[in-house]
Amino acid sequence: MKTTKEMKHTPEPWKIYGSDELPLAIIQDDEDGMGIIEFTQNGVNPANAKRIVSCVNACQGIEDPETTIKELIEMLGEVLDVCELNMDDMEPETIEVIQKASTLHANCCTY
Repeated sequence: MKTTKEMKHTPEPWKIYGSDELPLAIIQDDEDGMGIIEFTQNGVNPANAKRIVSCVNACQGIEDPETTIKELIEMLGEVLDVCELNMDDMEPETIEVIQKASTLHANCCTY
């Protein structure tokens, strides 16, 4: 996995500046203290600003987030399939975790 310095995008963390109701900018301060991505007061949807920053920061250090996340979701599905076949021998707490993971997996798999 490449380090942030080897990647071509602006390094994390990104931040939202302004209020939750009216984000003014999404930026990452560079060495000069300059904003990278800026929006006007009327041009930013607060939900979009939060999602952009959350996604960028969650993918910190991942060279190809789209491919990596798709592969992880697929692998998780395979692991859950095996776990669900063997739940008769598991503790109730383990079964509960597998069921929660299965629900999350089913809800996130839109690829």
